[in-house]
Amino acid sequence: MVTATQVETCKTLNKVFVKCRAARGFLGGELGIVIQGVDQSYESFVEPDHVRFADGRIPQNEEEKPGLIEAGIVQVNCDSMLVELPRQVITAGRRVWIPKSEVAE
Repeated sequence: MVTATQVETCKTLNKVFVKCRAARGFLGGELGIVIQGVDQSYESFVEPDHVRFADGRIPQNEEEKPGLIEAGIVQVNCDSMLVELPRQVITAGRRVWIPKSEVAE
């Protein structure tokens, strides 16, 4: 679970938690995640320690659940934000534009 203090600490360090959907990846030690970008959704495979879950439990088997992935803030516009993810997304690099509404409060 991500606390309000952790969210504030991340913002101070130019980092945010971005909403995502997560499930087990193809390899045992990874999670497949999907985040919503400004114009499209992005998929990536990351290590489980990059994703936080409200119940603290990693998805099991075919389960998909909401989570939060930590990302670095690169640039901020009125309604969107350029963030750098821990790993490259499948259809782009590590930096993607997301709506501000996809950032955890």
